[in-house]
Amino acid sequence: RTAAAHAVHNGLTQLAPCRPWLHGEKVAVGILVQLRLEEVVMGQPLAAVARDQLLRVYGKLGLPTSLAELGLRQLDAHQLEVVCRFTCREGSDLHHLPFAVTPTQLEEALRFCAQPQPAAQPVRSRSVGPAP
Repeated sequence: RTAAAHAVHNGLTQLAPCRPWLHGEKVAVGILVQLRLEEVVMGQPLAAVARDQLLRVYGKLGLPTSLAELGLRQLDAHQLEVVCRFTCREGSDLHHLPFAVTPTQLEEALRFCAQPQPAAQPVRSRSVGPAP
């Protein structure tokens, strides 16, 4: 399931730099965040393997592989707080995961996914938002 991925999408949509990006592009990064949560919170080593595989696929498809590629090149504490607060709010899809996630754990996963990962090729640059 992609409960956290969609919750992260909803949180990212609260930040102006992320709004121009397509739903699927934000969910793609959200999947990477969810896999990091599964790795760290649940102790699932296969989540890291899956994340590395996805990074290679995303690179080939031109999908964003990090928050930086969604316009958050300098992710600051305020932006993190906005995303975490919205993502962790009552009624969020995040709570459909089979494990609880604290805002601190989510913040760590977001920070981990902030910069492009070595396994992926950077996504094409978008200076004015998504292509039509």
